[in-house]
Amino acid sequence: MIAMDMEESEEPDEIDFSFTDDAVKNSIEIFGTGFLKHSPFENIEPKEFFDELLGLSLRILFIHRMQIPLASLLGDIETEDGGFEKWSHLVDIINGLQNGNSDLNLPAKGSFLWSTDDMSTLANSQIANDDLDQGIARLSHHQHNGESIPIPWNELPAEKLGEAYEKLMTYTPSMSGQNSNFELNQESDNDRAATESYYTPDELADNLAERTLQPIIAQALGESSKAKREQALLSISLCDPACGAGHFLLSGLDILAPTLAELRKGTNYS
Repeated sequence: MIAMDMEESEEPDEIDFSFTDDAVKNSIEIFGTGFLKHSPFENIEPKEFFDELLGLSLRILFIHRMQIPLASLLGDIETEDGGFEKWSHLVDIINGLQNGNSDLNLPAKGSFLWSTDDMSTLANSQIANDDLDQGIARLSHHQHNGESIPIPWNELPAEKLGEAYEKLMTYTPSMSGQNSNFELNQESDNDRAATESYYTPDELADNLAERTLQPIIAQALGESSKAKREQALLSISLCDPACGAGHFLLSGLDILAPTLAELRKGTNYS
């Protein structure tokens, strides 16, 4: 079950976010190579290693999206040349977003996103401060006309995150502990092909969500008193056991959120 916040939001201006795909890919390669410099990871398959690196990059992406000052949090700690202090501190930050950390002023989010259970190999490994900084910088800035421009992750539509994830599934990871090198290459036998994963076009997801949800919403509101309609709407759960990039869930949210906004404005649903 995936819980989502149903808050009103304004549509962002149309921005070309195509560069974000490479930002995530490059950061994964930087992090992977950085970790391999200090451990051969002989007992882990490239796909498992990639999954943990992907989880790390997505967590950092969401930290940026939440506008948490990651650079400041990591920059405040004492480091040594060639040291690894920032990595252990970043793990503390991620755990802090899971359980809360008053010292770092981090709220407890409590979701699976902030659990380090699925990146336990990385959490118990080391990456040098410089390599970590480089990977984080690749996720936070991009080059445009010779300038380093902050990536506005907080303005990125949720659908674009799904598209970035889908593109990452077309890469095949390769790793060499001996050469301290990790790469993502596009090959025909990638993970998406191996699992026969096919992603639903937004237009189809929107149509199916509309046809499925509207009768459920109408029934929930129709059976509730005016004072309890908001709670009736919020009691509706969305579950897609094979959600992939979340197209159906996002389409459902696009229906539920405006309905909730109208209820809070006092619209009288019959």
